[in-house]
Amino acid sequence: MLTVFAAALTGAVAAPAAPIPPKQRIEREFRLLETALARCMYEEVIPSPDIEFMNRALYEFMRDNPGVTRVLRANIGGFTVNDVTPESPRSAPPRSVSGQRWFQHITQGKAPYYSMDVSPDGQITLFYAWPLTINSGLETAVTGGFAASIDLVSQIALIDDAPPFRILHGGKTIFEHDWDGLDYDEEPLPVKGVKDMMIHTLKPIPTRLDPRAPSKPKSGGTQSAQKRSPDTGGENDADNEDDDAAAPGKKNNADSGYMNKILFALLLLIALMLGYSMLSDKISRAVRAWNDTRSMKTLGRTTTASMPAVTPETPPAATAMPPQPIMLPPQPIVTKIISSERAEKAEKLYKEQQKTITRMAELIQKKIDVMEGRIEALAKKTEAMEKEMKKN
Repeated sequence: MLTVFAAALTGAVAAPAAPIPPKQRIEREFRLLETALARCMYEEVIPSPDIEFMNRALYEFMRDNPGVTRVLRANIGGFTVNDVTPESPRSAPPRSVSGQRWFQHITQGKAPYYSMDVSPDGQITLFYAWPLTINSGLETAVTGGFAASIDLVSQIALIDDAPPFRILHGGKTIFEHDWDGLDYDEEPLPVKGVKDMMIHTLKPIPTRLDPRAPSKPKSGGTQSAQKRSPDTGGENDADNEDDDAAAPGKKNNADSGYMNKILFALLLLIALMLGYSMLSDKISRAVRAWNDTRSMKTLGRTTTASMPAVTPETPPAATAMPPQPIMLPPQPIVTKIISSERAEKAEKLYKEQQKTITRMAELIQKKIDVMEGRIEALAKKTEAMEKEMKKN
């Protein structure tokens, strides 16, 4: 029984696997999207000689990835071959993009290009571009490039398996996921191409419940720790690509210490109740043994009283049997003596057990009262601190 109970305790207090922090989860989402775009381009679009098939492949890709709002491919001369949106699998008419900064960057530097554009209505669009290359001998030749427009909020909204977080741009909230407005940590958003964008994540539970921990002001508009690009047109130069990398921040490790305390108190209460139940069972057994002993004592007295008394005035009657010596059977007397001794011992043992059990029951009840008082005090303290933090 003890082994089973210990196993139950171990399984109950085992901490669940911590979820991926929101900052790393968002960064991984955009990295996977970039990989999926490259795979679609190299495995489905480029190998096909049919332009309509290329357009259909890009259209299906955007239907499966709602955050992508446009995909285009250009040849080495700077003219578009495919230019598709999620509204239709038909491509826009060919046009020249050779003079645009992103095309010059990927063809001359042979490196990816990342930038961000903000529309007048506040919609944020990321623009990613990559060179198309082939290996010719010892050198890598550029044969063109492809690019994609990504709606930042739509892509982040696809993440529904992360802890609560909030995204801000220029001090204004642009997206929230299960946000409860409590104390938070503020860090730059680790997504390629973004500028002046921050992410708020909840602080670990012990920090949020500790009144000694300093509270960070919840004022928006904190300046980003990233370097600002001098380009005000929403585009990055090759020299500024390193500025798009996310600054490393503190990791928010999920800590369930508060819940573990409550769980431990409940488990201790269950253990005390289990011990009390085992003691009650022992009491029942002792009572049954004492009752059996008293029954034996009563039976011995009855047997002795029912035996005939032989006196000198009433000699035994003559019978045809040979004369036998007249004497009382010794067994009932012995039974009476033994039963009396057992009854006295059992009664004494029962009284001692009753006293012990009473003391243990009182101790257990005191422990239960103390644990209930602590749990109630902890709950009131938690509720009061949450109300105070909500007021602040």
